Amino acid sequence: MTDGIIIELHANPDREASEAEIQAIRKRLTSVGFLEETRIPPSSRGLSASGYTLGGRESSLVHHLVRHIVLDEQWTDGTTPEQYLADLRATVEDDSARFGVGKPPGNGAPLVYVFADNPVPHRRRGRRTEPSMFVLYGVADGVIITGHMVSGTDAVRKADDFRWLR
Repeated sequence: MTDGIIIELHANPDREASEAEIQAIRKRLTSVGFLEETRIPPSSRGLSASGYTLGGRESSLVHHLVRHIVLDEQWTDGTTPEQYLADLRATVEDDSARFGVGKPPGNGAPLVYVFADNPVPHRRRGRRTEPSMFVLYGVADGVIITGHMVSGTDAVRKADDFRWLR
């Protein structure tokens, strides 16, 4: 149902999302996770953090967490997958959250872009923390594609047809 709202909003760029639609999108995004299992790129294999070492296949949630700890240094080692996912959900629920939609070429369905002030507790922030958070949701698979800290909305490449929902 909510994914249909997102598709309809993307198809009608002159229409702003209502408060009820934003709340429905917010509820949808806080109820989903990442892909259960994904192929790990060779460049990430062997990375270790929070008790996980990436092999050939892993949950997408663990893959993202380990990369954001080891390579991006945005979360501290010891952050659990559950805490990381809770941080992304807190981003979506934050009063500062702004929602946008766009469909990059080749995507079968639109993406929802969420930007908010960084709600990650300071004790779990890594050395390279940023003031904002970004969460990307894909309608096609109904999952979070990524979520991480950013310096601001301009730090993220968006679809050519990206627009704010309000």
